[in-house]
This record gives sequence, C-alpha cells and structure tokens, in this order.
Amino acid sequence: MEVSRLALPPATPEGFTFAPDGRTLFGTSYYTGVSNVFRFDIASGKYDAVSNASTGFFRPMLQPDGSLIAYEYSGKGLQPVRFQPKVQNDLATVEFLGTRVVNERPELKQWGVGSPSKIDLEPLITARSKYNSGRRMKLAGIYPIVEGYKKAVSPAYFIHFEDPLQFRQINASLSVSPFDKMADKDRLHAKIQYKTLNWDLQYKHNAADFYDLFGPVERSRRGDVFSAAYNKTMIYDPPRQLDLFGSAAIYLGLETLPSAQNIASPKNIFSMEVGAKYTNTRKALGGVDHEKGIAWRALADLDYADSKAFPKLYGGVDYGVPLPLPNSSFWLYAHAGMAWGQREHPLAAFYFGSFRNNYVDERPEKRYREMESFPGFEIDEIAVRRFAKLTGEVNLPPIRFAEVGTPLFYLSHVRPALFAGIMAADNQDGSHHRYADIGGQLDLNFTVALRLPMVLSVGVAGGFDGGHYRKTEWLASLKIM
Repeated sequence: MEVSRLALPPATPEGFTFAPDGRTLFGTSYYTGVSNVFRFDIASGKYDAVSNASTGFFRPMLQPDGSLIAYEYSGKGLQPVRFQPKVQNDLATVEFLGTRVVNERPELKQWGVGSPSKIDLEPLITARSKYNSGRRMKLAGIYPIVEGYKKAVSPAYFIHFEDPLQFRQINASLSVSPFDKMADKDRLHAKIQYKTLNWDLQYKHNAADFYDLFGPVERSRRGDVFSAAYNKTMIYDPPRQLDLFGSAAIYLGLETLPSAQNIASPKNIFSMEVGAKYTNTRKALGGVDHEKGIAWRALADLDYADSKAFPKLYGGVDYGVPLPLPNSSFWLYAHAGMAWGQREHPLAAFYFGSFRNNYVDERPEKRYREMESFPGFEIDEIAVRRFAKLTGEVNLPPIRFAEVGTPLFYLSHVRPALFAGIMAADNQDGSHHRYADIGGQLDLNFTVALRLPMVLSVGVAGGFDGGHYRKTEWLASLKIM
C-alpha cells in the first residue's frame, strides 16, 4: 500500500467519514490487533479492510479524488498520510501473548469469572446513606518534620486528618526554634489548616517553612495570621480551566510584608483579594512543557493598615506558539499593574527582583516567568507603583538520554531555555525607569528510586537599569518531587 506523508491541520473530532453517496462509511477498528481503516456498506452490512497498517491509522477523511487522509501513529506522534483505499485480503495480524496461550491451552477458556453484569449487586449492599465527609474524618498520619525560621532549624510534629475521599482535611504543625538563637516571642511556631473542596481556612503563629533552610527566598514570617480563601472552578475541561477565587486575611505583629521579605511592614494589616484565572495550554506527544495556548489572570487587592487603604489592580497574559523544531516553542508573558495610596507607604507598591528559586524548592522551576521575578536584581530591590512588563522565552528541543545513570538514579532529559524581559515602571520614589534582563536556564530532569521525579536547574541572567548593566545572577535549584 503506497502512503504519502502530508503536513495538515488537526482532524475533526469525528473518527469516521461518509462517502458522497451517503451509503458508505469509512472508519477504524482494532479487528486485526492494530487500528486499520474499514469500509462499511450501510445497506448490505458488508465491510472490508482498505488499509494494512503496522502501527495504526486514525480519523480517516475521504477526499474528492477518492483517496483517504488519515493519521498514522509513529515514534514522532500522529503523522498525516494520504493513500488510496484498496480491499485487503491478507491482513497481517498482531499476535497477542494471551491469545496464543489460550489457543495452546483451550481449558483456560473455562477459567473466566463471567460478565460483571450477571452479578446481583443488591445483596452486597450493606447500607444506603448520604456520604458525610465531616463525620468520616479520622487521623491519617502523625510524624516528625523539620521547618525553617529565620535560617534556624526548627524540629516539629505534623498531624493530618481527612475523610476517605479527601473532601475535608485538617493539617496541624507545631515546631520550636533553638532557645539559644531566638527571642522568646520567636521560638514557637504553629499552623492549623482546614481545607474543603472550595475553602481553605488557616491560622499561623510565627509561620515557619522547610524550604527557608535552603536559599535566599523566605516564606516564614513573625506574627499571627488568620486567613480564609475560596476557590470555585467554573470550567473544568482539561486543558481548559477557569477559576474564580477570593481571600481575606488579618496579619498581626508583622516585621516584614507578607509578600515581600525584605520590606519592613506595618505591624497590623487587613487584606482582601478577588480574581480569576484561565488556562488553556497544551503540548505535543513527547513534549516536556507546554508548547502552545493561552493563559490569563486578573486580580484586585485591597490592603488596610495605619488607618489608610491601599488598592491594587494587576494581571497577566501568557501566549505561546510552537516552533518548527520538535517540542520547541516561543512564549510571551505580559504583566501589568497599578497601585494607589500614600506613595511612600510600603503597601503602595509592587516589588520585583531575582529568579526567586531556593537551592531546594518544591515550586515551579521556571520562576522567571512569574510576575514578581526579575533576574539580575536583588529580591524586592525594584519597588514600583505602576508597571508594564514583557518577557519573551524560547524553549529549545529537549536533549534526551537513553543510558545515563542507573535504574535507581537516571537522567531522562535536559530542557534548555532562553529568555529576555523588559519593564517600564513608575517607581515608588517618583522616578521613571526601564529595566531589562536576559538569561538562560537548563533543567535537568532525573528520577530517583525508580519513580521519584526531580529537576536540577542551573541558570544565569544579567540585569539592566536604563541600559546600564547592574549585575549577573546565577541560579542553582533542585526541585524535589
């Protein structure tokens, strides 16, 4: 059978096509063990195979000249091909081990348990009631952990409650910092969290975090936090998803801002946030990162402190297209925002700077894509009232490895990327600046203990202020599990 390869857009969702006479249907079937195209005569009920594939044909489309276009499965994914349909009388079948065993041992046919539809399930039901996730909650785990607070190691215990379907969860942790390194008011750390499908309620006292032990980014904060967050998924049709969310929080006894570790904070803050986020990104077969699509988010914040209100509006759009190289893409990440309120107040600004990866981290490895990141500057070094930021990224084809390492520790691929960004900003001090950065990052994806994925990222970037070079920032970060 002669096959010519084509470059075509994706096929329609249907997996079959009608001939112009309306009486002949072309579709695919696994009758021979691999997906072949069959011609079906509706009036007579007769069918014939019109292809003989070794790997499989899918979604046939009949053309005006009588030829068929279908997608052929290959090592590079589904490839469009064109061929003339001809009745095949000598199809090669795929031999299945189970079929061969049954043919050699016919008595195995009697070992089947039968169809599940013949089992009467009614006598097996012991009770009928509405599932109450609150009443079904029970202790799921309790174990020691380690947390970090102001670079000090804080031994802790973690307790976890949940119902069998995980509709409701309660998490609690309690840790103590070394007595010789902390003031009395900083020694005790506690967190209690109650989660449902939509709600997340938390209380934190001197919040500590394990990953604060490994790098410059700190998420631990002195003080008490009472917070409530709500998330409602309006569209869930992966990869398409739309979420609406909102939160409110009370911060008491702060030293630094909740979202900016190097900026002194008012002691007490009341904060509210509402927003929406949408994503519809996808990747090709064999891709290691998203390769095309769009994502956006829009947020409104209101902070209240020192008898003053500080509103903010900000958001961003991500847009990507594939490049001609395999599993490569070009992305634009655009962000913009405006802040109001007393200009010199710390809550009346957005803060930017650095890659924002810790040496050991659990967050996304490519954090330079995020709004607050700006490699080539210190964390929170750039304070702006209004900004427009654009980052371009080229994801190059991943370099794959077949035999690097052992089954317990092996490297699967390296993913290279280049990026450059520019930001026009109205600074908090009233000046106007144009910032820029340029850099690259390598992500080495490997697996530990046969099934635990990890990513080691190394990168470098340079920052510029008004065209003047500021500094070079280096990145080394291990993302675990």
